[in-house]
Amino acid sequence: MRSYRKYRLIHLAIAILIALSGVSCRKDEPASKAIEGLWEVESQEYAYGDLENKRSLLVLQDGIFLCTAFEIQSGKVTRTHGGPYTFDGETLHLTFSFASESIEQVIGQTFTATVRFKDGKLYLSGYPDGVKFEEVWRRVQPAADKQGQKQDNPSAQPAP
Repeated sequence: MRSYRKYRLIHLAIAILIALSGVSCRKDEPASKAIEGLWEVESQEYAYGDLENKRSLLVLQDGIFLCTAFEIQSGKVTRTHGGPYTFDGETLHLTFSFASESIEQVIGQTFTATVRFKDGKLYLSGYPDGVKFEEVWRRVQPAADKQGQKQDNPSAQPAP
């Protein structure tokens, strides 16, 4: 029963963060806000990662991040992790406050990545545990409203 409550709490957190991810980055906001929103992994180069038949979503909002990966066909969650983050416009620091059992060894660790934006995509690179990784994330666009018009269209480009 305790495990069930834990997963309900994680799913509730995911729903809240996805709802919050519609906040856009406007040109008058600091570059550090450009990273905020909902992102979907497009490509990944990492010795321990496998994207085949999986989908990964990342929410970065107001200093909190949440990442979830799941199998496309079954819908089964393969990993979830999150916690606080800081971003100065170039470097992202993710501190893992919680993680699913499959990656629980990261709890308490801080991961640092170099960030760049290009063509509306978020590029992350770094060397966790001395192993190089690179990821490309694309912003998940807000859904159309009831009249069929797109809601705010956030740009992944930081303000000049």
